[in-house]
Amino acid sequence: MRSPFFSPLLGLLAIALTSCATANQTSLSWQGPETVTRIEDPQSFEISGIAPSRLLAGLTWSHNDSGDQAILRAFDAEGKIRAVVNVRGASNYDWEDMASFTLDGVAYLLIGDVGDNKAVRTDCIFYVIEEPAITLTEHTQTLFVDIAWEIPLRYLGGPRDCEGIAVDVEEEMIYFISKRTKPAVAYRLPLRELREPTRLAEKVGPLTGLRDATGIFANMKIPSGKWRGQPCALDISADGRIATVLTYGEVYLYTKSDFMSWSEAFARDPIVLGSHGLPQAEAICFSPDARTIIVTTEGHPAPLLHYTLAE
Repeated sequence: MRSPFFSPLLGLLAIALTSCATANQTSLSWQGPETVTRIEDPQSFEISGIAPSRLLAGLTWSHNDSGDQAILRAFDAEGKIRAVVNVRGASNYDWEDMASFTLDGVAYLLIGDVGDNKAVRTDCIFYVIEEPAITLTEHTQTLFVDIAWEIPLRYLGGPRDCEGIAVDVEEEMIYFISKRTKPAVAYRLPLRELREPTRLAEKVGPLTGLRDATGIFANMKIPSGKWRGQPCALDISADGRIATVLTYGEVYLYTKSDFMSWSEAFARDPIVLGSHGLPQAEAICFSPDARTIIVTTEGHPAPLLHYTLAE
């Protein structure tokens, strides 16, 4: 006679195995980095954030650092700029990262005006816009979009510099990490619009395992030297299972299984994908299916690197 607990146990086992598939990834699961193309656009001179389109396969959104206007640019798989989008009502004080997500069936882009090199900004801000629908033609499209909603940000205990932001859609939370603290610390805010003048960042916890330079490199005042372990970009996969952190030296993966919080995930040793070899890496994102990690840097032309999950 079959046990009455047989089917439920099989169901629980299936769920557990699915959860472990992500958690059991290792650095050997990933290949790269491989330089797949370069962004030749002279206006993309200081890319500091990238995010995949949720509407058009192969399209990636980007923005420059504080030296530019409130503009997003979309490039294709060959690195060609296909659209330039002006965000009405926004300012680029220090845009440092961006993310894309789908909420209630609508595709959005999140822009983090959160950079603060000297830790003097009392208030920072996130802008949310609906992702524009791009039609691929021979010519670059120029579009204007409005802000869907804004999320003001303030830290308890004073300003922080931040260059990495991401969205966990399942939690409906924005996650972001401090850059210049030791260790780096993760924070979060609710993603949806609320009628609050300012939101205090909720501390999530420190990130374990970000490597500093050693030996003679530890005192070299270059990104891959003294500041090698500083996080400069962040993304979370669409299923909320993997976070990737970019530092000036390496690419890291933090995996999260069912019933685990990001605080717990960030406290565990990450998967280290190794050196990206860029002199000043600035931006990272997952592809929509999380099987490719895309990395780029400031400068012109900007190389586009891929790490690919092995079959």
